[in-house]
Amino acid sequence: IYTLSLHDALPISCRGGLTVMLMPALAEWIAPVSPVTMGVTAVMVMSIPTTAIVHSDTSVLVQRAAHRLIGCLLGALVGLACLAFVGDDFLLWVALIPPGIWLCSQIQNGTTGISYIGTQAMFAYLMSMVQGQGPPQTISPGFERLVGVMGGLSILFVITISTILPHRLLRYHQ
Repeated sequence: IYTLSLHDALPISCRGGLTVMLMPALAEWIAPVSPVTMGVTAVMVMSIPTTAIVHSDTSVLVQRAAHRLIGCLLGALVGLACLAFVGDDFLLWVALIPPGIWLCSQIQNGTTGISYIGTQAMFAYLMSMVQGQGPPQTISPGFERLVGVMGGLSILFVITISTILPHRLLRYHQ
Protein backbone atom coordinates (compact mmCIF):
# COMPACT_ATOMS: atom_id res chain seq x y z
CA ILE A 1 0.00 0.00 0.00
CA TYR A 2 1.36 3.40 -0.96
CA THR A 3 1.09 6.12 1.65
CA LEU A 4 1.69 9.78 0.99
CA SER A 5 4.14 11.78 3.00
CA LEU A 6 3.07 15.17 4.31
CA HIS A 7 5.36 16.75 1.73
CA ASP A 8 3.49 14.99 -1.09
CA ALA A 9 0.00 15.33 0.40
CA LEU A 10 0.19 19.06 1.05
CA PRO A 11 -0.05 20.27 -2.59
CA ILE A 12 -2.82 17.78 -3.36
CA SER A 13 -4.77 18.90 -0.29
CA CYS A 14 -4.22 22.56 -1.18
CA ARG A 15 -5.55 22.00 -4.69
CA GLY A 16 -8.70 20.37 -3.35
CA GLY A 17 -9.16 22.97 -0.62
CA LEU A 18 -8.64 25.94 -2.93
CA THR A 19 -11.02 24.49 -5.49
CA VAL A 20 -13.75 23.89 -2.91
CA MET A 21 -13.17 27.36 -1.43
CA LEU A 22 -13.33 29.20 -4.77
CA MET A 23 -16.15 27.17 -6.32
CA PRO A 24 -19.09 29.01 -4.65
CA ALA A 25 -17.57 32.43 -5.30
CA LEU A 26 -16.86 31.78 -8.97
CA ALA A 27 -19.85 29.56 -9.81
CA GLU A 28 -22.23 32.42 -10.54
CA TRP A 29 -19.65 34.17 -12.69
CA ILE A 30 -18.40 31.20 -14.74
CA ALA A 31 -21.43 28.93 -14.99
CA PRO A 32 -24.49 30.64 -13.54
CA VAL A 33 -26.93 28.07 -14.87
CA SER A 34 -25.07 24.91 -13.82
CA PRO A 35 -22.91 25.50 -10.72
CA VAL A 36 -23.58 21.94 -9.52
CA THR A 37 -22.02 20.48 -12.68
CA MET A 38 -18.99 22.66 -12.09
CA GLY A 39 -18.59 21.27 -8.57
CA VAL A 40 -19.17 17.66 -9.60
CA THR A 41 -16.54 18.03 -12.32
CA ALA A 42 -13.93 19.37 -9.93
CA VAL A 43 -14.60 16.62 -7.39
CA MET A 44 -14.44 13.86 -10.01
CA VAL A 45 -11.19 15.18 -11.43
CA MET A 46 -9.63 15.52 -7.97
CA SER A 47 -10.45 11.87 -7.24
CA ILE A 48 -7.69 10.52 -9.49
CA PRO A 49 -5.08 8.37 -7.72
CA THR A 50 -2.59 10.49 -5.81
CA THR A 51 0.30 8.32 -7.00
CA ALA A 52 -0.39 9.61 -10.51
CA ILE A 53 0.31 13.12 -9.25
CA VAL A 54 3.20 12.43 -6.89
CA HIS A 55 5.29 10.50 -9.40
CA SER A 56 4.74 12.96 -12.24
CA ASP A 57 6.65 15.92 -13.50
CA THR A 58 5.08 19.21 -14.55
CA SER A 59 4.79 18.27 -18.21
CA VAL A 60 2.77 15.16 -17.35
CA LEU A 61 0.36 17.19 -15.21
CA VAL A 62 -0.14 19.72 -17.99
CA GLN A 63 -0.64 16.87 -20.46
CA ARG A 64 -3.31 15.34 -18.20
CA ALA A 65 -5.04 18.70 -17.95
CA ALA A 66 -5.02 19.02 -21.74
CA HIS A 67 -6.35 15.47 -22.14
CA ARG A 68 -9.08 16.26 -19.62
CA LEU A 69 -10.10 19.38 -21.54
CA ILE A 70 -10.02 17.64 -24.95
CA GLY A 71 -11.96 14.64 -23.66
CA CYS A 72 -14.65 16.75 -22.06
CA LEU A 73 -15.04 18.91 -25.13
CA LEU A 74 -15.22 15.93 -27.49
CA GLY A 75 -17.65 13.96 -25.34
CA ALA A 76 -19.94 16.90 -24.68
CA LEU A 77 -19.97 18.10 -28.29
CA VAL A 78 -20.73 14.60 -29.61
CA GLY A 79 -23.45 14.26 -26.98
CA LEU A 80 -24.95 17.61 -27.98
CA ALA A 81 -24.83 16.63 -31.66
CA CYS A 82 -26.65 13.40 -30.84
CA LEU A 83 -29.29 15.31 -28.88
CA ALA A 84 -29.82 17.69 -31.79
CA PHE A 85 -30.24 14.68 -34.09
CA VAL A 86 -32.49 12.69 -31.72
CA GLY A 87 -35.13 15.31 -31.07
CA ASP A 88 -37.78 13.68 -28.89
CA ASP A 89 -37.41 10.12 -30.25
CA PHE A 90 -36.96 7.96 -27.14
CA LEU A 91 -35.85 4.81 -28.96
CA LEU A 92 -33.24 6.63 -31.00
CA TRP A 93 -31.97 8.34 -27.84
CA VAL A 94 -31.63 4.98 -26.08
CA ALA A 95 -29.97 3.47 -29.16
CA LEU A 96 -27.34 6.24 -29.34
CA ILE A 97 -26.17 5.97 -25.72
CA PRO A 98 -24.32 2.59 -25.99
CA PRO A 99 -22.29 3.43 -29.14
CA GLY A 100 -20.96 6.59 -27.49
CA ILE A 101 -19.99 4.64 -24.39
CA TRP A 102 -18.36 1.95 -26.56
CA LEU A 103 -16.36 4.50 -28.56
CA CYS A 104 -15.13 6.25 -25.42
CA SER A 105 -14.16 2.92 -23.84
CA GLN A 106 -12.17 2.05 -26.97
CA ILE A 107 -10.22 5.29 -26.58
CA GLN A 108 -9.85 4.66 -22.85
CA ASN A 109 -8.48 1.13 -23.32
CA GLY A 110 -6.32 1.93 -26.34
CA THR A 111 -2.54 1.81 -26.39
CA THR A 112 -1.93 5.25 -27.89
CA GLY A 113 -1.33 7.08 -24.60
CA ILE A 114 -4.55 9.09 -24.71
CA SER A 115 -6.68 6.86 -22.49
CA TYR A 116 -7.57 9.72 -20.16
CA ILE A 117 -9.26 11.48 -23.08
CA GLY A 118 -11.59 8.47 -23.38
CA THR A 119 -12.38 8.56 -19.65
CA GLN A 120 -13.26 12.24 -19.71
CA ALA A 121 -15.13 11.97 -23.03
CA MET A 122 -17.35 9.24 -21.60
CA PHE A 123 -18.14 11.31 -18.54
CA ALA A 124 -19.02 14.37 -20.64
CA TYR A 125 -20.95 12.32 -23.21
CA LEU A 126 -23.16 10.81 -20.53
CA MET A 127 -23.58 14.15 -18.78
CA SER A 128 -24.79 15.65 -22.07
CA MET A 129 -26.99 12.76 -23.19
CA VAL A 130 -28.64 11.69 -19.93
CA GLN A 131 -30.42 14.51 -18.20
CA GLY A 132 -33.57 12.74 -17.16
CA GLN A 133 -35.71 9.72 -17.97
CA GLY A 134 -35.81 10.50 -21.66
CA PRO A 135 -34.37 12.78 -24.31
CA PRO A 136 -34.54 16.46 -23.38
CA GLN A 137 -36.79 18.77 -25.35
CA THR A 138 -33.87 21.07 -26.23
CA ILE A 139 -30.08 20.84 -26.23
CA SER A 140 -29.79 23.77 -23.83
CA PRO A 141 -29.47 21.55 -20.69
CA GLY A 142 -26.60 19.70 -22.37
CA PHE A 143 -24.99 22.97 -23.36
CA GLU A 144 -25.39 24.29 -19.82
CA ARG A 145 -23.67 21.16 -18.53
CA LEU A 146 -20.85 21.68 -21.01
CA VAL A 147 -20.40 25.23 -19.69
CA GLY A 148 -20.41 23.87 -16.12
CA VAL A 149 -17.86 21.17 -16.92
CA MET A 150 -15.59 23.65 -18.68
CA GLY A 151 -15.95 26.07 -15.74
CA GLY A 152 -15.01 23.38 -13.23
CA LEU A 153 -12.07 22.27 -15.34
CA SER A 154 -10.90 25.84 -15.78
CA ILE A 155 -10.87 26.54 -12.05
CA LEU A 156 -9.10 23.28 -11.31
CA PHE A 157 -6.59 23.85 -14.12
CA VAL A 158 -5.65 27.31 -12.85
CA ILE A 159 -5.34 26.05 -9.27
CA THR A 160 -3.30 23.00 -10.33
CA ILE A 161 -0.88 25.08 -12.38
CA SER A 162 -0.56 27.67 -9.60
CA THR A 163 0.22 24.99 -6.99
CA ILE A 164 2.69 23.02 -9.11
CA LEU A 165 5.39 25.67 -9.16
CA PRO A 166 5.62 26.20 -5.37
CA HIS A 167 5.59 22.42 -4.83
CA ARG A 168 8.40 21.93 -7.37
CA LEU A 169 10.41 24.74 -5.74
CA LEU A 170 10.00 23.11 -2.33
CA ARG A 171 11.24 19.79 -3.70
CA TYR A 172 14.16 21.47 -5.44
CA HIS A 173 15.38 23.25 -2.29
CA GLN A 174 15.27 20.16 -0.06
